[in-house]
Amino acid sequence: MITLVLVVRAMRKQLLPFCVLWGLWTSSPRSIVLAQPLSREISSVPACARCTLHGSRVLTLGTESDSGLLGAPPLSVVRDARGAWWVSVHRTGEPIHVFDALGRLQRTIGARGGGPGEFVGPLMLSRSTTDTMYIYDSGASRITALHSGGGPMVHRPSAISGIEQFAVSGDGRIVVNASVTSVDAAGLPLHLLDAKTGLPSRSFGAVEAVYRHDFPRVLSRRVIFADDDHLWSVLPTRYVLERWNIRTARVEASLTRRSDSFKPHWLPEIVAPNPSTAPAPYIIGSGLDPSGRIWVYSLMPDPNWRRALGPKRLMGGREIYPVTDIDRYYDTLVEIIDPASGRLVASHRVDPALTAVAAYDHAAGMDHS
Repeated sequence: MITLVLVVRAMRKQLLPFCVLWGLWTSSPRSIVLAQPLSREISSVPACARCTLHGSRVLTLGTESDSGLLGAPPLSVVRDARGAWWVSVHRTGEPIHVFDALGRLQRTIGARGGGPGEFVGPLMLSRSTTDTMYIYDSGASRITALHSGGGPMVHRPSAISGIEQFAVSGDGRIVVNASVTSVDAAGLPLHLLDAKTGLPSRSFGAVEAVYRHDFPRVLSRRVIFADDDHLWSVLPTRYVLERWNIRTARVEASLTRRSDSFKPHWLPEIVAPNPSTAPAPYIIGSGLDPSGRIWVYSLMPDPNWRRALGPKRLMGGREIYPVTDIDRYYDTLVEIIDPASGRLVASHRVDPALTAVAAYDHAAGMDHS
C-alpha cells in the first residue's frame, strides 16, 4: 500500500486549517539502474500496462478542539521515522506542530524570536535519512538541525536569503534552490552550502547560467537526493527532470515530459487570474520512491476553474479576479516516471489542489469543503 497525503483542511466559516490524509496505491516497481548519461523525452506510453494509481483520503491531522491551531496553509509537511507528522505554515511567528500517526497534536517546537530554539519564520522543513529534521528559517536566514527524537538544536548559518526549496543528503550536506548574485553563482539555481559559513561552496544546476530579474521563476527547481552524491532537479514550469552529480557539478541525465496539457512556460503559479486565461500548470514538488522512480506532483487547471474566480476588483490600478477556492481553481496531477527507461509508469488526477509534497507518496493542500 502506497499512501498519498492531503494534509490541511479548512472549515468554510472559520477558515481554520485541519490536516487530512489521502492514500494512493500502485503495483510493485522494479529497481532503477542508470548505466550512462542520457537525454530523452519521456514516453507517454505507460511502461507498465497493468500499473494503476488511485487516491483516497485516509487521515485528518487535528481535531475540532484544536481546529484553529495551524491558522494558515501548510508550507511543509514531513513524516519522521516514528510516523509523526511535522507541519509548518505560510505565516511568520508560527511554531512547528507535531502530530502523531493518528493525527493528534503531540507538541509544538520553537518560540517566536531570534535566539536559540526560536524562529522568525515562515519555516521550511526537510528530513535527512538519519531522521534529523532541518528547519530553514527564512526570517532569520539560518538552518536548524534537530533530531526528531529530541535533543539539542544545532543552528547553522545561511548566507543565502530567499531560499525557495532545500534538500539534505544522508551525510548532512545541504543543497538549496535560490537566486544568488555573486559572480560565481549568478544564474545558477542550486548551491551546496558550506557547513561553517553558510556560503555556497559549489553552485550548479544549469548547463549555462541564466539570470532574468523579470522572470524569477527561470531559476526555480524542485530537488530530491537520489544518494549522497546525486540529486534530481525538476524544472517546475518546464517538466524537465535532471540528475546532477554534486561532486562534479555535472548533469548525468535529462528527461523531458511533453503533453498537450502541460505547455512549458516561465510564469509563476498564479498570474493575474482572469476568466479569459486558464491557470498555467506548475510542478509543486516531487519525490523518489525506494525503487528509484520519480513521483511528480503538478497543479493543473480544474475543468471548471472559472467558477473559482471572485468578482472583479481594482488593485493597484488594474483589474483582478481573486481566486476564492484554490481546490476549484486547480486539480493535482500525480505521475510516476521511470528514469531508467524514460517512460511514464502511471498517472492519476485528484480534485484537491495539493500544494506541498512531504515525500514521494505524501502531499498537502487546503480543503475548504
